[in-house]
Amino acid sequence: MESLHTNAALIERLLNEFDLSPRSRQFVLSLRSWRDANRVLTTNQIRALNHIEKSYLNPDRDHPGPWQQQWGPNQKEIATICARYYAENPPYFSDLSHRILNEEFFVPTEAEFNKLTENKYAKKVLSEHYSTPLYAGATMVCLRIPATKRLDMPELKDTPLMILKINAEPIIRAASGSKRYLVLPITSDTPFLVEERDIKKYKINH
Repeated sequence: MESLHTNAALIERLLNEFDLSPRSRQFVLSLRSWRDANRVLTTNQIRALNHIEKSYLNPDRDHPGPWQQQWGPNQKEIATICARYYAENPPYFSDLSHRILNEEFFVPTEAEFNKLTENKYAKKVLSEHYSTPLYAGATMVCLRIPATKRLDMPELKDTPLMILKINAEPIIRAASGSKRYLVLPITSDTPFLVEERDIKKYKINH
């Protein structure tokens, strides 16, 4: 019975004291409903609950050390870039990403930071983010033919587009050519986002 009471207390604490990610809040609420129906949590449910607990109640954050002193704008920027990618590609690092993006003074542990930023997907996202853009602002480009189909914009085939902004939105795909641009067709006053892989330099009579 003690473990049942402990789980119930943990569920209430997580719901009442922490700004859980939408995914975790929905899960914890489902566990509370499960328990309110007098049903015992399964082993997998308890394991998932403990994982959320570790994310929000990590004791390593209560003992400032060299890592907390090292934490600064550069580390925060790198963590934010990766968190934005994972926020768009759940479920991995959902809670950690949510806290990095929504809690101004949140500092992940060194282990959390390394896991978030040094995996192969994060490295690709960071490489793309910090890579030199292929196209400068105000450059005239056009959509590649596969992009007109993928974006469902056949009417823009061979239409000149002006680049309004580079790195216009966070990278959401861990692949080459995923840097995002804001472009404006010369035939429209409505800009839209494209990835670098979607465009090529516009040439007259190309």
